[in-house]
Amino acid sequence: GQFSVTQDGEYSLLFEWEQVAHGINDSLEINPVYYHLYRGTTVNTIDELISSSTDIGYIDADVVGNPETNYFYHISAHDWDNESELSLILGEYDYHIRSAEGTDWNFIGLSMQTGLTVASELIDTITGSNGAADWVADQQGWDSFAPLRSDFSLEDGHAYLINYPDGETVYTVIGEPVLDVNFQLVTTSATDWNDITLPLTENGVTSLGDLIDAIDQVDAAALFDNQAQSWYVF
Repeated sequence: GQFSVTQDGEYSLLFEWEQVAHGINDSLEINPVYYHLYRGTTVNTIDELISSSTDIGYIDADVVGNPETNYFYHISAHDWDNESELSLILGEYDYHIRSAEGTDWNFIGLSMQTGLTVASELIDTITGSNGAADWVADQQGWDSFAPLRSDFSLEDGHAYLINYPDGETVYTVIGEPVLDVNFQLVTTSATDWNDITLPLTENGVTSLGDLIDAIDQVDAAALFDNQAQSWYVF
């Protein structure tokens, strides 16, 4: 049945699912059905059982808002003798956004299927943000949006710069993770920089060196430091 997640308050997630009415071979389910909700901190390690109940909903408290730890979930149904297949994966991913001395840019990735289509919609979801930018690799330059500039298209799974001029916050994306994302890397007659997000399935890549080794013909990588407003190049 349908499995959904919404944010419940500031720090919690509300999961809801449909009650199972039929079992194997579409027979009417007469045994009590228990729903097992599993959690993990990567999409590859969802193995912590956090709820086993006949209820059709669950609140997982105090899991939203920590950029150091993100959570992913799936569910299965059990009767006395049988277990269903695991559901689709749902989750939450947190990004620390802050202002700094000088400029106030922050990189985020749309790591969940957000439904956002253009930059203005993204800015509207982040209270206090006043601009966004997208790297256009074949031009080796930025496409930016502010009230008087062009409203560029978004793509789930890709990275964007967000301008946040006052204070700091955590931006959380919730929903079904983007597990299959591809990037067309280009070279140009000038420089050859491309921006990517690290796919959620790539848990073995933990450094810029690992990233360079994972992509054929790449000889350099850079990470943006939002506090220093500068790039760390490896």
